[in-house]
Amino acid sequence: MTFDEHFVAPTGTDPATAANVLSSMGAFAVGVNCSTGPASMVEVVGRMAQVTPAPIVAQPNAGLPELVDGKTVFHLGPSEFVDRTVKLVAAGAGMVGGCCGTTPAHIALLVERLRGTRPVARNVPRALRLSSRLGTIEIGADYPFAVVGERINPTNREELTEQILDGRTEALLRDARSQVEAGAGVLDVNVGVPGADEAAMMRRAALALENSVAAPLALDSAGEGVFDEALPALAGKPLLNSVTGAPDRMDAVLPLAARFGAGVVCLALDETGIKPSADGRVAVLRAIVEAAGKHGVPRENLIVDCLTLALSAEQERVPETLRAVGIASRELGLPTILGVSNVSHGLPNRAVLNSSFLAMAMAEGLDAAIMNPLDERMMETLRASSVLTLRDRDSAEYIRQHMKRRKKKAKAEAPPPEADTIEGRLRQAVIDGTTDEIESLLDVALADGSEPRGLNDTVLIPALREVGRRFERKEYFLPQMMLSAETVERGFVKLKPLFPAVEAADARGTVVVATVEGDIHDIGKNILVSMLEGHGYTVVDLGKNVPAAEIVEAAREHAADIVALSALMTTTVTQMPVVIRALEDAGLSCKVMVGGAVVTKRFADFAGADGYAKDAAGAIGVLDDLLEG
Repeated sequence: MTFDEHFVAPTGTDPATAANVLSSMGAFAVGVNCSTGPASMVEVVGRMAQVTPAPIVAQPNAGLPELVDGKTVFHLGPSEFVDRTVKLVAAGAGMVGGCCGTTPAHIALLVERLRGTRPVARNVPRALRLSSRLGTIEIGADYPFAVVGERINPTNREELTEQILDGRTEALLRDARSQVEAGAGVLDVNVGVPGADEAAMMRRAALALENSVAAPLALDSAGEGVFDEALPALAGKPLLNSVTGAPDRMDAVLPLAARFGAGVVCLALDETGIKPSADGRVAVLRAIVEAAGKHGVPRENLIVDCLTLALSAEQERVPETLRAVGIASRELGLPTILGVSNVSHGLPNRAVLNSSFLAMAMAEGLDAAIMNPLDERMMETLRASSVLTLRDRDSAEYIRQHMKRRKKKAKAEAPPPEADTIEGRLRQAVIDGTTDEIESLLDVALADGSEPRGLNDTVLIPALREVGRRFERKEYFLPQMMLSAETVERGFVKLKPLFPAVEAADARGTVVVATVEGDIHDIGKNILVSMLEGHGYTVVDLGKNVPAAEIVEAAREHAADIVALSALMTTTVTQMPVVIRALEDAGLSCKVMVGGAVVTKRFADFAGADGYAKDAAGAIGVLDDLLEG
C-alpha cells in the first residue's frame, strides 16, 4: 500500500488496517512503497508491526519528487537515503529497498550498511482484530470492552423489513450511524426476511455500510450462501456470526473464514442442542476451535459465545452461562461475547435485567456484547463496569463520555434551525451519500413547491462542495466522495427533465476528461467524472492511457469547453504539455485543466495549462472559474 504524509491511503485506510486485512487473507508479507520518502515511512512500518507477525516490506522513494523545468528531480542522494532507510529496520521492516528516484548507487550503499543485520524480533499482542476499510478494533482481555450494535435486525422492525424486501438501505444506514455515534465499535448486520434474497441483500447492505461508517461489520446469518455472497465484496475484515459445533455448519463456514481471513463467532451449540452445564458448553467450544485449526482458521480470528438463555424459561441455566464465560476466558484463552438482551426475553423492565447481567458477565471476563448502544442504561453500566474491572485505566473513557453527554445536552437545547427541514435532509443525504434516499426526498421537496433548478443549485451542489471540503481536510476519503457524487448525480437526473426547456438545454459546459498516455491510474479521474456529472456538466470520459491525438479528436468532435487531464506518475506527467501543444496546433480554443498526485501548480504553469486542481474536490471551482472567464 501507499500512504500520504498523514499516514492514510487514498481510500482512508490506515497502515494497521491494511496490514491486518492483508495478512489475515494470507499475504506472506505486507508493506509500503513509494509514498513520501523514508522519513514518514518509519511511522507506517511501526504501526504495521504492532498488528501482524508477517514480514514487513519497505521501499521508499528517494524523497519527494519535484518537477524542475519539466524534469522529475529527487533530492535524496545515496548517503542521505540510506541514513533514513536503515531506521525502517529498527521500526520492524524485514525487507527494505528503493522505489522512485533510487539508483544502483542507492541500493549498493544500502546493502553495505545492512550487511549482517537481522530483522528485529517482534511480539504482536494476541487479539481478535476486525477491520472496516477505515479502521481496526481489537477485542480481547487486554483491550477496551467491545460493543457490537444489534439494531440492524428486522425482527419487530416494520420499516427495516419493508426496505429489505425492496432492496433499500437508508433505514439500516440511519441505524448504523446512530449506533456508532452512541459507542458501537462493531455493527451486527442481519437482513434475514422471509421472501427476500438474503444473500444479495447482505452484499448490498455490507457495501453500503462499509462506505458509510468506520465500524467493522459482523455478518449475522444462518442462511446458505449468504457469507459466500458478501465476503468477496468487502474491503475490511468482518466477523462471521456464526459457526456452531454441528459438522455441516463448520464445513460451510470455516473454509470461508480461512479463505477471506474473517473472524468467527463460535457458538457453544452443536447438533444436539445447548448443553445445560458450563463444562458441556466449553467442551463444544473446544471442538469448534480444534476444527477451525484444521480448516486453517487461526485462534486469533476466533471469539466464543457461551449463549445467553432467557431467564423467563430457563432461569437455572443463566448462572451456567456466566460460569462458562469465566472458564472459556481462562482456559481457552479466547475473547468472549454474549448477546446480553436475550436474558430478559419475556419479562418486564428488561433494561434492569440486561444491565445487571452485563455487569455480572464482565466480572467473569466477558470481552464483547451484542447489545443496543442506544440504551443509555446499558451503556452506563458498561462504562462503570469497565472502570471496576480495570479495562478503563484511570477512568479515562468514563470521564470522556461524561463530558460528551454534557456537550450533547447543551447542543440539544439549541438544535440547528434547518435540521428537520427538507432542504436540511437533502443536504445531509448528499453528505452521507445515501443514494437510495435522494429521490424520495426530492419528491417531498417538489411536492412542497420547491423549484427544481433551485434544489440542484442551492442545495445539492453546495452539499457536494461541503463533501469536497471535508475531503481536503482528510475527514472524507475517495469512497465517501464517490457515494456523495453518485447521490447528486442521481438527484440531477431526476431534476433535469423538470428544468425549464431553455435551462434543460443549457448545460454548464462540455468537459473531455482523460488520463494521459502511458498512465493506467484512473481513481482520481473517475471521481472527477462523477462530480462533474453531479454538477450538471456534460462529460466525455476517454478513460486512461489516452494518446494526445485521441484527446484532440474528442475535443474537436464534442466542441469541448474544457479538457481535463490527469496523471499519477512522474514518468507520464510530461505527456501533459504534449497534449496542450497538440490542442493548440489543432487550432482548438478549449481551456485545459491538469491535476493528479504528482502535478503541482508550478508544473501546470510550465506545461501551459489554463488551470490546476490538486484533487477532484478542488477541480469543480477551477472549472467554474475557467468557464466564467
